Amino acid sequence: MAQLRFDLLIRDCTLVDVARRQVREHQDIAVQGQDLAAIGRTGEVGMARRVVEGSGRLALPGLVNCHAHLAMGIFRATSELRPLQRWLAWVLALEAYCEPEDLYWSALLSLCQMLRGGVTTVADMYSPESVVAGAVERAGIRGFLSESVSLGDMGRRGSVEAQMARAEELARRWNGAAGGRISTGIAPHSVYACDEELLRELATLAHRLDVGMHVHVAETQLEVDQCLARLGRRPPRVLADCGVFQGPAVAAHSVHLDEDDIALYAELGVGVAHNPGSNLKLRSGLAPVPALRRAGVHVGLGTDGAGSNDRLDLWRDCYLAAVLHDWGDEEACAWPVLEMATVGGAAALGLGDRVGRLEPGFRADLALIDATELEPATEPALALVYAARGDEVSTVIIDGEVVMDDGRLLMLDEEEIRRQCRLRAARLFARGATA
Repeated sequence: MAQLRFDLLIRDCTLVDVARRQVREHQDIAVQGQDLAAIGRTGEVGMARRVVEGSGRLALPGLVNCHAHLAMGIFRATSELRPLQRWLAWVLALEAYCEPEDLYWSALLSLCQMLRGGVTTVADMYSPESVVAGAVERAGIRGFLSESVSLGDMGRRGSVEAQMARAEELARRWNGAAGGRISTGIAPHSVYACDEELLRELATLAHRLDVGMHVHVAETQLEVDQCLARLGRRPPRVLADCGVFQGPAVAAHSVHLDEDDIALYAELGVGVAHNPGSNLKLRSGLAPVPALRRAGVHVGLGTDGAGSNDRLDLWRDCYLAAVLHDWGDEEACAWPVLEMATVGGAAALGLGDRVGRLEPGFRADLALIDATELEPATEPALALVYAARGDEVSTVIIDGEVVMDDGRLLMLDEEEIRRQCRLRAARLFARGATA
């Protein structure tokens, strides 16, 4: 009898190797513990204790959602098109009525939607983020989680001292938790919500705790204009001068950048989270993604929160990233967009040595997609970027654990999560508080 060599084997799938821009049919993928152990022709890899049939399925690295606010799950489809500042005024007033339990169940609702879409890693910022961390641990997903810190009336966040204490507690309690699935950072909300003194203090704290940073940057032209008027410099330069970009950092949105900003990102190794769906709904503009990539900046994709991107389906953001930008007449964009959703997103978050690739030694984070839903799918990269939807994902594996099997989430009770969120949304929106 053949020896069982591996914990899990995905048998006879079509492998979409995004990092190499290759598609290989009739492949077996072996998993041992948390890691990908071997990949090869069907029948040549070995045996395993558990086998997942991959026939008729595309296997690709799990998607990386580079920017989200998971606790906004119950704000889905509750706002119309609004410019960012008007939208923020509405959502901050609404958040003031949210209790920690509301945020917890709301985060679980967001995670259900993301897992169903094949997301295996999510970068989140919120306050209090410890509530979100509990939901991430329960869901089995990988998370880069950052406590948001700001001045002024930005919801129920408390004093700056209290916010910084929560940020430090998050790092001490959750960095490396859930078997290493959770890493933490610190999130100065933005240049317009933090002064330079606070930005420096947060950069110092991140350096002391040895964690990364996650910040909204140049999301609107108004933000840039006000920053120039107030500080005489553009937002990326202010953040760099205050030390925010001295270590690993991801700059969410980065819509209104000039050539000097892009060069600064490339010089300092700043990652970018591109959020085309949210930017469209909040009328923020279109980020210079092709120029960023040409400069060597690591660019990933994000959904943002459900209040400004109601589907939380990263495949829709893949489509938008492909069709909205001027990629050049001769340049194909399907593979670059898939890179942004996987290997590029992992690199933008500083996780490129662990996730984002289907290679032995990397974490076993992957998604299987029913290829019959994309037929004829003669070019899988094109089919995925232009035609795929989250509901075509059949199986999701994170850290070697099957967290969704044939469309059924194994770690979460979706019915109870939806019930809880219905009750809590009814209370929050009893005033008819839609934007």
